[in-house]
Amino acid sequence: MLMERRKNKYIAKKIMVLGTKGGVGKSFIAVNLAIDLYKQSKNDVILFDMDYRSADDATILNIVPQKTIYDILPVIDRLDLDLMEGSLTTHASGIKLLPAPINSIEAEYISNEQTIRTIDMLAEISDYVVIDTPAYFSEGVISILEKISFMVIIATMDVLSIKNLKESLYLLKQLRFPRNRIILILNRANSKVGLTIDEIENNIMEKIDITVPSDRLVPLSINKGVPLIIEIPKSFVSQGINKITEIIIKEK
Repeated sequence: MLMERRKNKYIAKKIMVLGTKGGVGKSFIAVNLAIDLYKQSKNDVILFDMDYRSADDATILNIVPQKTIYDILPVIDRLDLDLMEGSLTTHASGIKLLPAPINSIEAEYISNEQTIRTIDMLAEISDYVVIDTPAYFSEGVISILEKISFMVIIATMDVLSIKNLKESLYLLKQLRFPRNRIILILNRANSKVGLTIDEIENNIMEKIDITVPSDRLVPLSINKGVPLIIEIPKSFVSQGINKITEIIIKEK
């Protein structure tokens, strides 16, 4: 399959998962979305943890990776596709992971150019690349926007998250990122915190695409190290993630 991709210059769909602030469930959704894409599409999926300072994906998946992006930096300019594939860690679900550095100090040594080079290579050895980004529009996030097939933006039912969501949408509009490639997710949408979905939509002047409910199953699945999409695929949270997957797979 790898040789066929080289011959046909196959390029994967790249899905960025961005949070409007810390604690909105970004990495949980990125991990479960990657697994659901693999299950539903029957194609290769790579999860790239670009949130270099948090590095939550390996923990959520309950795996200890042999290598992280930091380990391949010294040879990234000489790295071929086979060596890149060999640097990934395979999860029991079938997806492959390129983790963030184990030590957040190592994040200081990863340049935007190296991140772009990594994403380009991952896109040549997979059908989908799910990119778990920092919870803000860093320079690194902006530098890869033109390569992104879909941007999944996660917000929650609180005024700080909604303020940041509105600012994010404004920035994306200024950067001419197409609205039809943005999937707006309201996580924990059933929280009783004095805000309604209608009020949020009026504030951001956009429709929320998918709502995902709050559920105690989420922290339980993280603590157990078993992704919810695997353990309880019929849960309401899993059904919300299914809807994200369906949008991505449907788009040609």
